[in-house]
Amino acid sequence: MRSAWISLVSLTALIPSVLASPKYIFSFGEAWTSTGFVASGPAPNAANPIGNPAFPGKTVPEGITNWLGYLTATFNKTQVLTYNYAVPNTVVDKNVFSAWSPLPSDLSDQIGTFLGTSGSTPWTASNSLFSVFSGPYDVPSSFGSENPAV
Repeated sequence: MRSAWISLVSLTALIPSVLASPKYIFSFGEAWTSTGFVASGPAPNAANPIGNPAFPGKTVPEGITNWLGYLTATFNKTQVLTYNYAVPNTVVDKNVFSAWSPLPSDLSDQIGTFLGTSGSTPWTASNSLFSVFSGPYDVPSSFGSENPAV
């Protein structure tokens, strides 16, 4: 866990040099990133930069601002609107875990939602930051798997 926080601190220190002032963040991943955003709900705006639910969102643990919340509302000097497609229990590829019932969400599901709903957001490659934080469910769940893809 300590190394995850060190990596997070390193990442947030690098972001200003990578992208000076993003207007939009599009994020994908699992529980450590999720805020409970629903793409068909209210869009991010000046009053609530994560759109829905109310900031900091439905986080794990509940009500604690996660790394994305800090990136959105604390570690920047300009307003940024965050579209967070992350869903708890997401895996990289649900086909690897086909024995699970129900099948978990995977990154392709989240990207599909983004592609179906991002048309009204005036984002470009130069004004947006994309993030993917996934994998913590894949690694422990793959131990003991008889699936050769794992």
